[in-house]
Amino acid sequence: MCAFLLIGMTVNETLTHAAKIHLPDLSSSEIARRVEETLEALLLAPCKHQFVGGGTLSGGQLKRISIGIELIARFVCAILSPNEIASSFCFA
Repeated sequence: MCAFLLIGMTVNETLTHAAKIHLPDLSSSEIARRVEETLEALLLAPCKHQFVGGGTLSGGQLKRISIGIELIARFVCAILSPNEIASSFCFA
């Protein structure tokens, strides 16, 4: 994946910034809706106000943020290795 994390921004701000870059024609409300959907889908909603690079996010959360940056534009296909899937999601 070619995602990058913006240190100093919150998780929510990072995904919003990515959405504005990938989807410049969408309204602010549509971007906010997509960001919220992505946060929920990747189980990142509880940490959406935490800063990326602040040391409070786990490696799995950082990886899911990177995945979210790619998914925010609703790409048709995301290729993940089994290791990425296993280490990113915790199924209880």
